[in-house]
Amino acid sequence: MKQPFFWIALGFTAGILAGGLAFIPDHYFWVSFLAGFPLLWAMRGGRLFLPVCLLLAAALGGLYARAEGVRAGNAVENFAADINDPRWTELEGRVLTAPEVRERGRRRIVPFILEARQMSRRNSAGRHELIQIEGQVQIFAFNPDVLPEVGDYVRLRGKLERPRQALNPGEFNYAAYLAQKNIFALLNAYGRGSIRILKPGAAWSPLRLTETMRRGLAARIDTLYAHEPEAAIFFKALIIGTTRQIPTGQREDFVKTGTAHVNPT
Repeated sequence: MKQPFFWIALGFTAGILAGGLAFIPDHYFWVSFLAGFPLLWAMRGGRLFLPVCLLLAAALGGLYARAEGVRAGNAVENFAADINDPRWTELEGRVLTAPEVRERGRRRIVPFILEARQMSRRNSAGRHELIQIEGQVQIFAFNPDVLPEVGDYVRLRGKLERPRQALNPGEFNYAAYLAQKNIFALLNAYGRGSIRILKPGAAWSPLRLTETMRRGLAARIDTLYAHEPEAAIFFKALIIGTTRQIPTGQREDFVKTGTAHVNPT
């Protein structure tokens, strides 16, 4: 078989596309996958070897696509309320991205992403219960008195909700944007005491080292484009995702053009 990697990649890609079609049952992919190996062995050296190989690669691609779309039962968004009825919740988890302080008048907004591990909330009987959860959460802290760093294990208190869906044609779909980053819940934390650092992150941790490299790159870009500040802002957003200085309109343009890692929040 000439160019085997090309044909395998072609079949795998076709399977991923097929896996995104809701009308194809999962058992089609499983049957093709389980039957593909013995057929591949039986057809070795024959004319049907390539079609069977493509079938097996497509089955793997379909199963991969379906697995990517499956969310665990304890995913954090399963405990998030509708945006019109958010719930006060305490979340614990690891800070994944560097908080960026944004000043808007007297209000200070600090967004970052949290890898959620545990939550506490009142049950139907009015008692607090601890729930082990997983998933990432977009955090918006309003006027916090504590500013965490990447890698810190923190406790947050705020309103947990699902991202707002776009209601009007042409409107920026923030929920879809977060879904591209595998985020399906957000938490708004307000005021003093809303953030508590339970365990500072180690200085040598991969998360902290990566953030140190990002800051170094940002400083280097500022130096190289000292006479072109707009270019420096653009390259920092494009290369390392630093978006604090980008005007809102330009951030939306980034997202519309498919530059999804430039955070518009």
